[in-house]
Amino acid sequence: MSDKNTGWCVVRGGTDGAEDYALTLLSARLAEETGRPCPVLSAAEAAGTRPARPLFCVGTEASNALFASLPLTRPSGPESYTVSNVPHPFDPSLCAVAILGADPAGVLYGVCDFLHFVADVLAFPPDYRFRRVRPFVSELPRCSFSSAPALPRRGIWTWARCIGDYRGFLDNMARWKLNTLVAWNDTVPENGAEVVRYAHSRGIRVLWGFSWGWGTDADLSDESSLALWRGRVVREYLERWEPLGGDGIYFQTLTETDDQQIGGVPIARLATRWVNAIASDLLALRPELYLEFGLHATSVKTAADELTAVDPRLTITWEDGGAFPFAYSAADIRDTEGTLALTDRMLSLRGPRERAGFVFKGVHSLFWPEFRPTPGPRYRMGEDGEPAAASRAALALPTVRFEQAHWLKNLPRLTEVVRRAARSGAVTGSVTLLVEEAGFERRRWLPAALFAETLWDPFRDPAETLCVVAASRDADFA
Repeated sequence: MSDKNTGWCVVRGGTDGAEDYALTLLSARLAEETGRPCPVLSAAEAAGTRPARPLFCVGTEASNALFASLPLTRPSGPESYTVSNVPHPFDPSLCAVAILGADPAGVLYGVCDFLHFVADVLAFPPDYRFRRVRPFVSELPRCSFSSAPALPRRGIWTWARCIGDYRGFLDNMARWKLNTLVAWNDTVPENGAEVVRYAHSRGIRVLWGFSWGWGTDADLSDESSLALWRGRVVREYLERWEPLGGDGIYFQTLTETDDQQIGGVPIARLATRWVNAIASDLLALRPELYLEFGLHATSVKTAADELTAVDPRLTITWEDGGAFPFAYSAADIRDTEGTLALTDRMLSLRGPRERAGFVFKGVHSLFWPEFRPTPGPRYRMGEDGEPAAASRAALALPTVRFEQAHWLKNLPRLTEVVRRAARSGAVTGSVTLLVEEAGFERRRWLPAALFAETLWDPFRDPAETLCVVAASRDADFA
């Protein structure tokens, strides 16, 4: 294979959304490595001009007709992809690489994984100490692999006001195959609809998080309080959140406590009654609405059986389930066996109908002694400007460095929890990582990248996951 000193071209598929972002990333990398602009052609244009250049064929079978003539494994399942060398369709002496996605998200993830796991190591063949290597010029990609996600909803949980630049934040999520943002709020962002549209262009769902009692003086045991909240939540969703066009709701009640009972009644029983009543009202009006019940395990461990009565239409998204990866610090590995036992219980609580999710932690979170509510009522999410985003990343550095050290040590513990989740088939809800005030819009911190890659493929040896992620230029060490 040679490049005949003519540079690369890309035969593209779709021109918007996730496919467009994939094309942007790939074209920019080719131009950077070769020092030449990269022509981009449609399949029809390529068939007409028959470019005598090494090429990438990128897209889905529906968006790029060139794939019909290329011999390669077809991906199956949402977000899956195949990356492979293929015979050049116009000149057999030239290099050709196909990146075929099952859908637009699969195209984006195939490009990202090609960049992370092929392009980022092209400069380092076995003899790189004895010759200077120019990726895509003197060293051409040789690859053949297919991949699909082990878990369907992978993402980040954060207070929305901790996002300084929503575009950079969502871009960085997409580059590590994260497809769900849970954005908790105490004020509705004025630009929420813009955030949702941009997220969708990166293949990312947005779940708006707001209180169903959390952070208030609501009384789970009081009927009049429940009646008040039933009306309040329905009105708030219909009037404030539904118009933003998000992809569902993540809510919390009053389970973030070490107490197990209120007035002698298990909190698990009271919370179940509370959320079932409110959810039934919402779902009566919006039967297709996706709901995640954020449940803190600390207050329900002794009466978990009460939760078997949670409406089966609700995903139970578990927090505070014990040691790392549930603990706020990756250094906390106390009672790991107890954590695994509780994990298994979470995954089987409602039997075959279980719909579970998790919130993992251990990167960077709010410093609660300095917590301030979002200034309102007018608030624009993720438009703080570059100085604020850079400042967040700089301030987070020492904490992320400390946590990063323990991610390097304890990654197998995360891997085991995720393997159990994947094998169970019960995790249809979001599995997210708490990343707050970390400047993630500017720094793709190594722990977040390790989290993302573990969720995508937990059956890879964690040492191998660490190796391939750490070698990527898209993973930032603290």
